[in-house]
Amino acid sequence: MDKVLLSGFMGLPIFFFVMYLVFLIAVRASDPVIGIIEGGLSWLFLEQLPAMLDLLSVPSWITYFLSDAIGGGIVTIGTFIPPIFFIYISLSILEDSGYMARAAFIADKFMRKIGLPGKAFIPLLVGFGCTVPAIMATRTLENPRDRVFASLLTPFMSCGAKLPVYTFLAMVFFPARADIVIFGLYFFGVVMAMLTGLLLKKTIFKTEPGNFVMELPPYHVPTFNGIMLHTWFRLKDFILRAGKTILTVIVLITIMQAIMVPNVFSSEREKVSVLEVAGHAITPVLRPIGIENENWAASVALITGLFAKEAIVGTMQSLYSGHEMSMDMAEEDELPSSLSENLQDRFGGWKAALAYLLFVVLYSPCAAALAMLFKEHGSRWTIFSFVYLNILAWIIAMLFFQISSFTPGSIYWIALGLGILTLIYFNMKSIGRRNERTT
Repeated sequence: MDKVLLSGFMGLPIFFFVMYLVFLIAVRASDPVIGIIEGGLSWLFLEQLPAMLDLLSVPSWITYFLSDAIGGGIVTIGTFIPPIFFIYISLSILEDSGYMARAAFIADKFMRKIGLPGKAFIPLLVGFGCTVPAIMATRTLENPRDRVFASLLTPFMSCGAKLPVYTFLAMVFFPARADIVIFGLYFFGVVMAMLTGLLLKKTIFKTEPGNFVMELPPYHVPTFNGIMLHTWFRLKDFILRAGKTILTVIVLITIMQAIMVPNVFSSEREKVSVLEVAGHAITPVLRPIGIENENWAASVALITGLFAKEAIVGTMQSLYSGHEMSMDMAEEDELPSSLSENLQDRFGGWKAALAYLLFVVLYSPCAAALAMLFKEHGSRWTIFSFVYLNILAWIIAMLFFQISSFTPGSIYWIALGLGILTLIYFNMKSIGRRNERTT
């Protein structure tokens, strides 16, 4: 088996094919289960609970808080459990069989081309679960240069908290091809990590990486108990950690949505929520990637995503599910009646949605990951990572949207993006020269 799976010609394509099968199984197998869970939880929390509270003469704001905010959050979390369960169970099978260890061996020759030893594949692989332990896992690399280098690439590996965001938007905008879109986003993150690695190798980290030695475990048939235990521990961690974050964000967003301030954006409404003010303030920066003023909620979601990526889903669940999002649409006779319709209406099409997803793939990791990066490597590399990732995310999302929906004005934005990339390259070259002089 190793003659095929570890070969230079077939090893890497087989690995990517196996990863695609993981996402294909996750999306296709979970689709019917999602409908059952969503229907059951919606009936319980969004229909029966408010009806019972009305019978008890509970104040309407408490009913809204318990049913729409907390109940809606539980429904959202419930719909993510099936695809994440199937992804975790697939990865557990690959790990217990001995194949995932061979993936690091496959990656060694390829990763040396971008300036890292094959051993750095392990922290990057951990990054698909969470960026925080991935940065901690770089401690296994002996060379300080390799530790910093690998830590800067870990945010490109889509962590488990991003999976709900990918699944949520892919199911809305690409229901027939959600598996391909989700896999494509993961693959895109890997490609951007490799390109960034090449850039760092040619500019900042010109020295050679350390050596790589690893013992490959024997192949064996995974046990049912082992697979289910690994899957359960990971799924329980997701439900407790991501679920708690999503519910907390929904509650906070609901409260902030209720705090009204004078409307300085238009005369159609006298007052607007604090969240709408914050969203309108940063939306002009995101307009080149397809986020218009009326879609300010997408901007708010990116802000909450800096605290925890799964919070993006909670924010969208709270802001897009109600009619508040559409109150400024005076020209429309009917308001969108569902979360999915609100999302499609506000984004205006799949191009803006996909550009938004590309931005989510690349922009800054959560505050916990930045704190870990600061603890491991100091403020200099933390600031570098934060600035580089956010600028890169904006440029890539902007280039995609402007090229896919090309207008005469797109030429300006494309030229601006390419110009910024050129400045980044020469700035990194300058950093590399300074590092050479100091060493």
